[in-house]
Amino acid sequence: MFKKKKTMGKAHVRALLPMFKEFNSLSKVFISMLNKKIEAKQTAVKQIKVLVSGMSTPGDLQSNISITTVDINKTSIRGKTGGSYNQVMDWESDFMKNRKKFII
Repeated sequence: MFKKKKTMGKAHVRALLPMFKEFNSLSKVFISMLNKKIEAKQTAVKQIKVLVSGMSTPGDLQSNISITTVDINKTSIRGKTGGSYNQVMDWESDFMKNRKKFII
């Protein structure tokens, strides 16, 4: 019912060690070849995206900043009936006094 764990002796491990080292070196070469193929395909896809969209894509950038400007002098308020009027909000007057703040 229970399988016994097989263990190898020191002599057997020492005999197999060169074979494992050779296997590891071959696997590193194989992995590097696969990585080169992946990089080549990624560059081909980037070139196709540029051809299709006419715009180049950013490289390996990890962050984006989206900046929106807002006119805070007068806020236009529209009602349900279709009428609209301009009004200065309370937070806008405080914000205009101290211009070194950010709204996130």
